Amino acid sequence: VFPHMPRFCLTTTLHEGKHDEYKEWHDNIYPEVARGLTRAGVTQLTIFHVPNTSTLILYATTQPGVDLNDATGPDSAYRASHERIRQWETIMETEFHCGWSKCEEIHSSDVQWIRHLSSS
Repeated sequence: VFPHMPRFCLTTTLHEGKHDEYKEWHDNIYPEVARGLTRAGVTQLTIFHVPNTSTLILYATTQPGVDLNDATGPDSAYRASHERIRQWETIMETEFHCGWSKCEEIHSSDVQWIRHLSSS
C-alpha cells in the first residue's frame, strides 16, 4: 500500500471580476504566508480555476497527522504567527471570496485501486 499523505480538497466562488487580480496576488504570495503554511505542515497546495465559472478548487496535502483546517484556520498558530499572514488571509476572505468549503472524497486510486488490485 502506498503511504497516505493527508489530502484536502476545498472549493470557493471567486467574486466577480477578481480572477486576474487573485492570480496576481498568488503569483506574488507573501513569503511569510508560504513559510507559515510550510511550518503549519502543508506539503503541497494547488488552486485550480474551473473554466467559464467563478469556481476555485484548492487541493492540498499535509504532513501525516495534520488537519488542514486545524493547521490554518482562524484560531491556528499559523494565523497567529505573523501580521502579514493575518493580513493576507483577511484580504483573500473579503476581497476575493467568502471562505472555502471542504469537499468529500469519494474515490481515490491509492485506496480503492490498491484494495482491488491486491485481492486479484
